[in-house]
Amino acid sequence: MPEKNTINMRKHSRAMYFSVINYMLSGNNGNRDNNVYKGIVLNISDVGTSFCVFRPLKVGQRLKVMNDPILDNGKYKTVRWVKKVGENMYNVGLTM
Repeated sequence: MPEKNTINMRKHSRAMYFSVINYMLSGNNGNRDNNVYKGIVLNISDVGTSFCVFRPLKVGQRLKVMNDPILDNGKYKTVRWVKKVGENMYNVGLTM
């Protein structure tokens, strides 16, 4: 439960946005990983989004969302932070 006196230090406001998505990872040298993974979008802003994923990702890793009307713009997003929240569950923050 969040503390009552928590201050939001974000420069951009976030909106709750729940969507089940498929994504692909960019491999080494820009080659893509042909595996498709599932995730759940938790929120979105003008500059980023937060997902729940079921495999560990690394900061700096790039991924492309494939089946969401807002996030599937053909561009890769970059992982900015990763937090393990459960057994095989990770929250990740991405820049758009």
